[in-house]
Amino acid sequence: MAEGNDERSFLAKIDENFLICGICSDRYRSAKCLPCLHTFCEPCLSQLLKKAGKLDCPICRRTCAVPNGGVAALQNNFFVNDLVEQFRLREDGKNEESTKCGGCEENEGDEVRCIECDMNLCSTCARPHRRVPATRSHRLMPLNEYKEAKSTDPTSVTAQKPCDKHPSHPLAYFCVTCDEVICLERTVIDHRAPEHKHQYVKESAKNYVKDLQNLLTKFAEKERDVNESNTA
Repeated sequence: MAEGNDERSFLAKIDENFLICGICSDRYRSAKCLPCLHTFCEPCLSQLLKKAGKLDCPICRRTCAVPNGGVAALQNNFFVNDLVEQFRLREDGKNEESTKCGGCEENEGDEVRCIECDMNLCSTCARPHRRVPATRSHRLMPLNEYKEAKSTDPTSVTAQKPCDKHPSHPLAYFCVTCDEVICLERTVIDHRAPEHKHQYVKESAKNYVKDLQNLLTKFAEKERDVNESNTA
């Protein structure tokens, strides 16, 4: 019971401290990074630009250049958007509540999980899924292994998203220099080493989670110090 409470407290702190837009005070909707690296909802930034005629960061007040294509062309904050989506799926119970096979929608989907299709499959539908050219490259995991991995290493069972510039290539790398998720092709075109430093997305995500945990620890220590000073 204590572990369950600790997990809920940890998730609540992540939600409150990292997933709330500073403009609308709600969870991010299509989170965008400004050049100053502060993040806000795309709709909020669009309204801000429309109202003021320019884009000043609400936090640091830096005036940010708007790229061609407007606010929609700003860099997506993939990590925040993925976290928001995972929280939404957790709350909706979508990940595991559906017991029907996502292929035939008749049998129980108790055989495997297709990571790319984000659905459970029965043994009958899993066989052609492994053979059809359109899906044979998909990652299929036994359902019990998927559930275990989802609780211990959720990044390992998250579908890779396609690159906006090269849709046939997944976003598998993170350019540390540009703070941007990229595909393999972009690592040799506009994000070449040694000028740019790359990491695998999974490695970068793990580092990001560690940073979140360290920040939450600091928040907890600061909150404890404040409470102790108030009661002294």
